[in-house]
Amino acid sequence: MFKPKNTYGSRTKRGVAKLDQKLKAKLKNITQEILDSINVEELTRTQKVQLLKTSLAYLLPKEYINDTYINEDVPLFVDEPPVVIAFDNVEQRKLYDAAT
Repeated sequence: MFKPKNTYGSRTKRGVAKLDQKLKAKLKNITQEILDSINVEELTRTQKVQLLKTSLAYLLPKEYINDTYINEDVPLFVDEPPVVIAFDNVEQRKLYDAAT
């Protein structure tokens, strides 16, 4: 609910992030140097698989499962057109309901 003079959307009092941009850039450079220094040809097959497994976790998006399961059976083909019953008044409807 809206309240006058609220503080929704204002800046938080949490403070500045602990990792500033300089530190992030430095870590990125160090990581890049380490990855460049790895000679893939010298790795064993197990080490290659482990490197691939670790790096793919950062490269591929996470799998999102959208469950669209339908509980009822829906026919694939409809052989007959749908039947439409129209009544002129309530009495006809009551007679029809009583007969079925």
